[in-house]
Amino acid sequence: MRVFSNLLISAAAIALTFSPVALADIGVGQDDGIWTVTAAGEPLSEVLSAIQTEAGFRLVGADRLIDDNPVTADISGPLGDVLARLLAGFDYALVYGETPGTSGELQRVILLSGRAGDAPDESQRLTVERLPGAVSEEDGERVSNLLARQVQPLIEAETAENGSQPGETMALAAAPAAAGDSTTSSNDDYELDPETQAALADATRRAQQDLQALVNALQAAEDSGN
Repeated sequence: MRVFSNLLISAAAIALTFSPVALADIGVGQDDGIWTVTAAGEPLSEVLSAIQTEAGFRLVGADRLIDDNPVTADISGPLGDVLARLLAGFDYALVYGETPGTSGELQRVILLSGRAGDAPDESQRLTVERLPGAVSEEDGERVSNLLARQVQPLIEAETAENGSQPGETMALAAAPAAAGDSTTSSNDDYELDPETQAALADATRRAQQDLQALVNALQAAEDSGN
């Protein structure tokens, strides 16, 4: 009888030892870039944490996860696609290759909202990737032009203060509209004509390109400094 009791105790000890593995109904694996994630009624936060452990990215914003719903899934595919299916309806961002040595690798998953249904349109989904370190000739010209546009008004203003003749400097800012200007109504509301709208859109596009070129140049300088 004593021997039987010892066997029962040993069996119970073995069951306690292995029970956490049996209860953890989450499986994460990767084979040649294809990830497989399985879960059976586990909280979303636990599934994301398991993927984070295997993939090595940083999970940011998990503490704001309000809808931590149970997940039952069997998903396979590239890591980004797997995360997209798990986070469907959530607003999140994926950050790739924050350093030259991690180009193309997922570095961070950022949860921007903790409630399902807060996601923007897929066309506005934010995916951040490090730009190439090399600066093209076009980027260099854009940075030079951008700096010139920033510095030139200051030079012209200083020249005007020093007593330069009228006409030697060019006015770069439009004067405020007069009270009786035909382009404004009594409520100061107006609608831009199509030509002006097109010009503004083109200026916005060029400004975005200038900013992108500046970012490229700064990243190239950072890489060369390393």
